[in-house]
This record gives sequence, structure tokens and C-alpha cells, in this order.
Amino acid sequence: MTDAVVVGSGPNGLAAALTLARAGLRVEVFEAHERVGGGLRTEALLDSEVLHDICAAVHPMTPVSPFMRSLGLEAHGVALLHSPAAYGHPLQGRPAALAWRDLDATCAELGPDGRRWRRLMLPLMQRSADVVDLMLSTQRTPPNPTALALLATRLPAHALRAGGDLRTEVARALLTGVAAHGIGRLPSPASAAVALLLGHLAHTTGWPVPRGGSGAVAAVVDRQIERLGGRIHTGVRVNSLNDLPTRRLTLLDVSPRELAPIAPLPAGYLRALSRYRYGPGAAKADFLVEGAIPWTDPCLSHAATIHPGGTRGTAQNWPTPRPPRPGA
Repeated sequence: MTDAVVVGSGPNGLAAALTLARAGLRVEVFEAHERVGGGLRTEALLDSEVLHDICAAVHPMTPVSPFMRSLGLEAHGVALLHSPAAYGHPLQGRPAALAWRDLDATCAELGPDGRRWRRLMLPLMQRSADVVDLMLSTQRTPPNPTALALLATRLPAHALRAGGDLRTEVARALLTGVAAHGIGRLPSPASAAVALLLGHLAHTTGWPVPRGGSGAVAAVVDRQIERLGGRIHTGVRVNSLNDLPTRRLTLLDVSPRELAPIAPLPAGYLRALSRYRYGPGAAKADFLVEGAIPWTDPCLSHAATIHPGGTRGTAQNWPTPRPPRPGA
């Protein structure tokens, strides 16, 4: 009998499996796809010599997440690569806005909003570890009071108005593009929190890209699980919990739609799953290009991430897609 079985090898499933293996448990992972990783997969889609990240490509949380730091990626040959600017935001008829790793360089290009950007970001940068710990915590322990105060004095303005106290279109667009990573309504408390977290990391640990693609990160976790005695089965779709070996613990890293037919759940819970409404997703397109992308502003070539969302007003007025009602 194994101690634990994890169904699904997405980032959460792999993290759970490695955490259990580190605790000395015998772990088995079952993955329907031929490769582990879920959103961390990297594959050749258009050319056998060019790799594409299936989902996640840029990893601003990897240098700061306690779990990701524990992997020791660089010691396992996975370097985190940085562009001079963490992200850029093209604007019609004017120079693009860029969030350089260097805060001074960013503020110098934001004109009259440079000092406001510095006032917003610098205190977060100075207490970055505490801010990250607060935002990633389970909220079961008392938060660091300084980090809590920093967020409490910043979140309301940005939750009520995208761009907060920034006054120029360039600076507002630059911050709104980050807030849109919340994949939801703009502005909102959630999007404001995302903007402050990812926005200040752009000037500290950056928004790196793992050499070899996101799949290289999943491969490191895979190898560590197996080195600790865990087993990973790929190409195996689990249609029922009865398909799994005898175990003491079962973890399912699957969606509500996939969970319902797998597990023998109470009728009331199954009805709740059938009513689950998925939030707005993100569409992804892959291109195979020859040479540099001909941006209107060549400075955008210095950023690995581009937010082509237009001005704050344009981004804020994007329609938020409404998921179809179950049965519709």
C-alpha cells in the first residue's frame, strides 16, 4: 500500500507530491498527459527545434515563493534569465512605457509621475520579503504589521481606480497592465493586490524566464520526487478512484468538471459541482517569427513581457466575459 496518491501533475499536484515525499511518505502521481507539468509544460508546437511554453512562461513568483526557492533550480541547471525591463506597455502614438529592473530608470521615464511611482513602489521594495510572505500566507498567523500597513495604505486607492493616484496616461497604463494579471474586473481589490505584488517585484527579483522553458522547472520537481522514492505515471487517465492503488491519502489536482465523475461524492456536493461557474480565462496564441518583432517603439525589445492593453481607460473598459450558466 502506498501512502499517498496525487491525481494530476499540474504545478499544485507536483508541489503537493514533493511536499509529501519530503515528509517521508510513499507517493505516486498519475497524469493523463504524456508529460508532467500541466501549465508548466513546454513542447515543440510549430517547429521541432523551437520550444513553446504551453501556459506559464514568465515566472515573477519563482524567485520569491518559499516552495519554488526550495527547489534550488540553478543548482539543478535551470537558470532564471532576466530582460533589462521586466515588462513593457505599448501606447498608440507615443513612446512605450517600460518597467525597468532599475527603479531610477523607470521613474526617470515617467516624467511627473516618476516621484509617485517611487513613492508607491520603494517602500514595498524595501520590505519585499514581508510583503510577499503576507500575500502568500494562509492568513492563519498574525501578519507582519509593517507589511500590513503598507498594503492597507495603498490597496484602497488602486481597488477603486485603476492606476490609483498616478496622473499621466503612461504611468496609469503601466500599472493597469500589471493589474490585468488578476484576470478579472478592473479595478478591484484583487487586481490592486496583484498590481502591487507583481509591480514591486519587477524592480527587485524581476520577472524571469527559466532557461529551457517552464517544462524545465517541472522536470526538476519530477526528478526530486523520484529521488525521494516517489513514482510518476504519465499517459494514465484516472476515470474512477477505484482505478488507483490502495492508499491512505488521495489528492486530486483536477477541475470541478473532472472531479465529479471520478469521486463517489454526496449528491448535494455533486449538485454544487455542477453549478460551479468558471471565471474568465486567458487566450494564448503561439507564433514562430524570424528576426526581431518590429515594435513601433524599439525599446519594447528590452522587455520579455509586453502588455498590449492600450491606455488605462481602454483596459478598464474591456468587457469581462461572463461564463455560460451550467446547462446553457
